[in-house]
Order: sequence, then C-alpha cells, then structure tokens
Amino acid sequence: MKGIDCLEHPGRISRRNFLGITGMCLLAACSPKRPAAGPLADTPLTPATSPTKEPMAILDVSWSDIASLPDSRRNLKAAATIDKIYAMGGYDAAGNYANSNYEYDPVTAIWRIRASLPTARSNLALGTVADKVYALGGDPFLDTNESYDPGTDAWTTLAPMLTPRQHINCDVLDGKLYAIGGLSRTGVSDKNEVYDPNSDTWDELSPLPRSRQGCGVAGVNGKIYVLGGAEEEAIVDTVEAYDPAADTWEAKASILIPILEPAITVMDGKIYIIGGQSYTADALADVLVYDPDIDQWSNATALPRPTQFAGVAALAGNLYIVGGCNTAFEPFSDGLVGSL
Repeated sequence: MKGIDCLEHPGRISRRNFLGITGMCLLAACSPKRPAAGPLADTPLTPATSPTKEPMAILDVSWSDIASLPDSRRNLKAAATIDKIYAMGGYDAAGNYANSNYEYDPVTAIWRIRASLPTARSNLALGTVADKVYALGGDPFLDTNESYDPGTDAWTTLAPMLTPRQHINCDVLDGKLYAIGGLSRTGVSDKNEVYDPNSDTWDELSPLPRSRQGCGVAGVNGKIYVLGGAEEEAIVDTVEAYDPAADTWEAKASILIPILEPAITVMDGKIYIIGGQSYTADALADVLVYDPDIDQWSNATALPRPTQFAGVAALAGNLYIVGGCNTAFEPFSDGLVGSL
C-alpha cells in the first residue's frame, strides 16, 4: 500500500511521516484546516500475548435513525449523563477544530446546542462522573481538562493532564477517569494516568505493556480494558486489562479484527466496539461485543453503513452512534440508535 500524506487525507498518518515523528512532529505541523488522525498499516502486528478465541453467535441489534446533529462532525466524542447524550468537539465539514457541544434528549428526540467547549479540539476523550462530562486532551497535543455541568450549562477548567496527548480515549471506574495511550509529541504513548475529580489531581500508574494510540478504553467489573489501536505503523487486535487494585496488566482475548479508533462503550457489563478503521484504512460497519466475564467475543448486527471516527454512548439499554465519517473522511451529521 502506498503511504498517503496527512495533508492529502486528513485523518491518517502515512508510514513515512509516522516514522519521522521525532524532532518536529508532523501532526503539529498540519494546520487545523487540514488535520491528521491515525496511521495507515500494510500489515497488522500479530499480538504476541493476547489469546484469540472463536466468536460466539451473532447478537441481534436493531438499528434505526435518530435526529441529525445540528452540523456534521467527525473525530468527535460522545458521552451519556443520567438522561441525555452529549456530542462534543471533532472536526467540522471544513476541517476546522470544533468547540461544539450538542445535547440529545432521547425522550423528545431533539438536539440542542449547549455552552460551547471552551477549547476547540478533535480526537479528545470524554467521560462522565457524577453527571458531569469531562473533556480530556485532544488534537493538537493538548493537556486540557474541562468539565461540563448540564445543570448550569457551564464549563470549569481543571487540573491539566500530566502528559499532553491526542487520539486518546478514557473511561470511568469507581468515580475516576483513566486516560490511557494516545499520541504525544514524542510518539505513540504508553501513559496510564488517572484523574480524581474529588481532589482535582492526577496520578501516573503502571504504563501500557505496548504503546498504542487510537485505542478504545472501557471500564467494567473493576478493571480498565484497552482495545485495539495502533502500535507504531500497525493497527492491532490486542486487548489488555488493567487492575487498579494491583496496578498490573493482563492480556485478554484478541478482538476479532485489527481496529483503529473504534467507537466504544459499555452496556450491561459488556464492551461494544462499533465501526472504526481497518488495517486496510477502510471504514468499518462491524459491531463487536466483548464479555469480560468469560473473555469471549461475539459479532453483533452490523451498522447500516461503514463509519469511523464517530461518537458512541449507551443510555437506558440503547446504543447511540453520532457523527463520524466514511472511508473518504466525509463527515456525517446523522445518528443511529441500536436496540437489543
């Protein structure tokens, strides 16, 4: 596969440019009008530690349309509070960093424009603690930590991340936000940092066994799972679980396919991986489900169309997919709801 420069296709990094990330980082040099995202890979790495298991039967998910976002967005993130879905940041249709904050009410099926994200950015991480939404890091190599209170429609700036990172994800476990992996100015990151909203403090924990960016992060059953992403040039299927009590990592059953920047959420004790980018740089329609109780993967009903760099959140037993883009990085404004 021929490498593609990030200025030509703003959503991925070529092999040549990725290897030249030290010194002057190529991603920082790309203007906000022509941003870059994840790397391409000719051949995925074969995980050396994660066992692979055959998938179980297909889980039936019924997908239907919901109201479209006020504007098209890709490389955004979504999060759920007790009764609403929030879609924040990303790139707009012109390729600019977005500071949008859109609120969806499943009862009225209406989107509302809420107080703007103070720092416009893409490829950030979102997590919800005590019904407040926390926006962490993002492109261009930010350490920003801002929280949104739906009750007051107001933002608060909090203690910055220890390591500025983009192409990052996080999730919540026991009221704390775990921000793991990502892309720093020095390359693919192995950082595992936890934020405590009660004390507004960060701590550094045992690093990822294998540095990864664009990986999914999910907290369930007392552990944090890191799934897929890219190690150097290759998109991988690796899954590792972090135990905060022991500060240790353990390899788990590999994803059924290598995948970069999947939309990922937890519902009913299971991890859902939705869409994302394949190792051939194509957007995916796959929906994969991981059961941590039995270390087993299942297929679920595929999306109506391939989607990458979308936001996803689970609320009241439903999966909400918002925004994203196709293989050509053309952004979407529409959304989907998946019901089991």
